[in-house]
Amino acid sequence: MFVYAFIGIILGAGLVLPGVSGGVIAVVLGIYEKMIYAFNNFFKSKKENFLFLLPIGIGTVIGLILFGNVLKFLFDEFYVQSCFSFMGLILGGVPFLFKKATNDKPIKKKYFIGALLISLTLFVLGNNKFNFYTSLDRSFCSILKLILTGFIFVSGKVIPGISSSFMLMIIGMYEYYLYIISNPINALFTEIYNIIPIILGVILGFVILIKIVSVALEKYNNISYTIITGFVIGSLPAIYPGLEFNFTGLISLVLFMSCYFISYKTSTISNEN
Repeated sequence: MFVYAFIGIILGAGLVLPGVSGGVIAVVLGIYEKMIYAFNNFFKSKKENFLFLLPIGIGTVIGLILFGNVLKFLFDEFYVQSCFSFMGLILGGVPFLFKKATNDKPIKKKYFIGALLISLTLFVLGNNKFNFYTSLDRSFCSILKLILTGFIFVSGKVIPGISSSFMLMIIGMYEYYLYIISNPINALFTEIYNIIPIILGVILGFVILIKIVSVALEKYNNISYTIITGFVIGSLPAIYPGLEFNFTGLISLVLFMSCYFISYKTSTISNEN
């Protein structure tokens, strides 16, 4: 249970940081497929699935509320070291991903390359963002944009390699998202008209994407993990901050290796449970 709560805390961090996908974190820590199954088959084994999801959910809330601002501070003040830490967490799960993608067979290159190119394309688009926020009003078109925002947000929680924060940056809604999660009580009073359609988009996206991913993992498991591996590796350029060979660079490499080890061990333990 402690391992799942720890994973939840890291997932909570992934809800805030641009370039980091909550789905990727779940995959590299070996919990993704179990979570998809538990959500999609919740009512078949309610008690078992609830007890499995509960510590993850609690950890996620703790990570989001208690560590969200701390992590934001670390990224503001120790950007390079923080980026290398998250790169270590992500890369630590890659051996597990390759094992799931191949099952001792050659990796399906076309699916891997396709996912890699899509992930890199999203990275490029992030530098040329659209801006939903500046055009928001009380019109029907704005409501559709807010529903789409919710759909895009949840896509990064369900589809590994797609960073919700990064996608929100592309459409100009990331700062608004940060405002809502950093001031939730105030936002409920001042932004409720916008929050409701966002929540509808989240629910709609979650229901649709969970079904799609569940079927993909059940019927095309190797191909699905090949695509996921491509997305994961393709997401790294969005995080990589560059490296200088000085004291900061040395500390960054130490953190990278430490987080790699933690991620590798955690993914191994969670897949043995």
